[in-house]
Amino acid sequence: MRARLPKGLLCSLRLDTPDPWRGLEHARWLRIGAAGTANEVVAELLDAALLSQAPAGPGRAQAADWALRAATAPTAGATVGPLLQLTSLYLTANADPDTGTGLAEPDQMARACGTHPAHLPDALDQLTARGLLSSWHACRD
Repeated sequence: MRARLPKGLLCSLRLDTPDPWRGLEHARWLRIGAAGTANEVVAELLDAALLSQAPAGPGRAQAADWALRAATAPTAGATVGPLLQLTSLYLTANADPDTGTGLAEPDQMARACGTHPAHLPDALDQLTARGLLSSWHACRD
């Protein structure tokens, strides 16, 4: 699937890389195609599952809006990078709504956040230091 995307799209997601489009291309999520206009990028989306998905309905749009707002909350501060945003979002989305606590499998969480499980402890420590997470611990089982 080819798409014309505004160049500012990834900047609005506050990705802290000099060229986030190249990062997505390196991760094999898309292939940058022929040059678009000065304000757009032409890309071929490489996610095979994308073509089998139904068009975004109001529920999906609301979920995406919530996710962006949760990941860029004012309490997160402007210096929080993409991994911390995704980790915070993952924990928020998977927490018990009544208690705010939850369990997360490191492999699943790392996959959802686009990182290696070995990087999660540092991200969780940073979230705790910023007051976005009260505490965390790893269970052996």
